[in-house]
Amino acid sequence: VHLHVVSGLSRADSNITLVTLKSILHSFDNQRNTQTLASFPLDVQTAIDWLKIEPSIYRTLCCPRCFKISKPHLQLKICDHQETSRSQKCHTELFNDKDKPLRQYSTQSFREWIIKFIQRDGIEDLLLQSSRYSSPSSDPSFRRCIWDGSIWSTFEDSDGEPFHQRLGNLSFGIYVDWFNPQGNKVAGKHKKPTVSQMSNVLLSLVHELKLRWLPGVTIPTLTYPSGLLVKVALIAAVCDLPAIRKLIGYASHSAEMFCSFCYLPQSRNQDLDHAAWSVRTIEGHKAESKAWKSATTHTERKELFKAFGVRWSILNELSYWDPTKFTVVEPMHLLSGMLCWHAIKVWRLKEIVLELKDKKPVEYDVPVNEDYFDGDHYEQLREDERYYATTNNSGINLHSLQDALMEIDEDIQAINDSSEDPCVFSSKDLSKIRWVIKHTQIPSWLNRPSPIFGDASAGKVRSADWIFVSYHIHAFRDRGAEEDQSKRAG
Repeated sequence: VHLHVVSGLSRADSNITLVTLKSILHSFDNQRNTQTLASFPLDVQTAIDWLKIEPSIYRTLCCPRCFKISKPHLQLKICDHQETSRSQKCHTELFNDKDKPLRQYSTQSFREWIIKFIQRDGIEDLLLQSSRYSSPSSDPSFRRCIWDGSIWSTFEDSDGEPFHQRLGNLSFGIYVDWFNPQGNKVAGKHKKPTVSQMSNVLLSLVHELKLRWLPGVTIPTLTYPSGLLVKVALIAAVCDLPAIRKLIGYASHSAEMFCSFCYLPQSRNQDLDHAAWSVRTIEGHKAESKAWKSATTHTERKELFKAFGVRWSILNELSYWDPTKFTVVEPMHLLSGMLCWHAIKVWRLKEIVLELKDKKPVEYDVPVNEDYFDGDHYEQLREDERYYATTNNSGINLHSLQDALMEIDEDIQAINDSSEDPCVFSSKDLSKIRWVIKHTQIPSWLNRPSPIFGDASAGKVRSADWIFVSYHIHAFRDRGAEEDQSKRAG
């Protein structure tokens, strides 16, 4: 089953493998083996049916252009989607000359998946553990895990009760990206989905989420054979920056109204007096997004979007959805972007590379447009996902963290303002980094950064490379500092 489902072995070859395994087991002549092999499957589909891991896939007619999902009973031949009440209809043909759908949208039933999930061994125990959790600290800013978060503890269900304290309630996050693992090596630049296309595709998911929120679904379990009421809420959008802005309806980070948490304009983004910032609220977001949706022309929508930085998102149809609180800063790209900026701006990596290579400067810098991460391939993303932060058992004090970040920002600003200060990074340091990259033993599933790290000829430095360099170099330098201290103490 693993070879067929995970490794992609064909059904015919998988069946041959099963027959071979049965023949091998038959060679161990004993009565117990004979009884077991009597029911041994000879078809991989039989084994999948026994394990109950085959999902129910539903395919729906989908417009090739705007991605609007059409209901089967309408029997449409041409897409009738309209962006606004005064705009033209899509008018894209939905079938070819042989009456075959040009595009279908395939999805798994969310309700069926939840039932299978709840009925797995051990899931009830984990849900009970979650519902009984209480923070080990009385400090409201204490954070050790997601259960200590303010949203987790204050979010209410449809009855007005604490959502996560009720056994059976499930909270989900939504992740969106548009890399294509099956076509990532096809030549040319791939098109990114528009906000409208994303809303059309997510419509069926939002419909299911509404039903799972109220009335929910009753599922028989071992502890509750008559049924456990399960309610579902979507409380987090976790994406990289371009995807999350399109998903929740906010403007790009390069727009004038760039922030998804406040109304600070791009022209004042150096203002660090956060007490003076006008914070976004769910009431304001709903009013602004509904005004954008109600606009009858694209020109009117453009003006509203420029003024408030908000568009309509299909997720707004969820009664509890609050993008001002449910937007999660995606840690992988955030961290790698900070490391890249630090290396180029603070370490002055470009200048140091030129010291090691006596050549004309090659201009490169941190990209500032929202296509920054479009070049990532599937393999790279898999590598990036393997990075994880060290667990902090003592928790995180958010106020202390905020103060520390403000101090770091002031230090970096001072470095930028003083062009006469000597560079804190040298060609000797870069040589050490390259030596560590070359000689560090790493797991086979990780790709090693280029041994000429920092040189433009080495190509783009990936997210995984920035994290690798930062993590291993800091460990290397810390160990060296400890050895120096030991020598001085001796």
